[in-house]
Amino acid sequence: MTRAALSDIDNPPLDEETVSRMRPAVQGLPERERVTLSLNHEVVEFFRNCGQGWQNKLNDILQRYVKTWAQGIASLSPACRFVDIFHIGRSFFMRAQQKEET
Repeated sequence: MTRAALSDIDNPPLDEETVSRMRPAVQGLPERERVTLSLNHEVVEFFRNCGQGWQNKLNDILQRYVKTWAQGIASLSPACRFVDIFHIGRSFFMRAQQKEET
């Protein structure tokens, strides 16, 4: 190791004990399944216009819907279910937009 590296107070050398306690910051993404899905053109364009990661955003909205469904939304009428998925998606994009503005 170079003298400069040893004297860097922001990045001190790691000893064996420190290295043994280190864990990956991310344990990995949940397993995904590749599917072919036909969606309305308007839906695809809406999500594509959200920019990079639009498929992940779509997946997040669908995943939230599934979790909400599992928490008892199944007992609601179909019209209420539609309204709920609309609000889940809308709030997701509003938060994403606020993060981009800051």
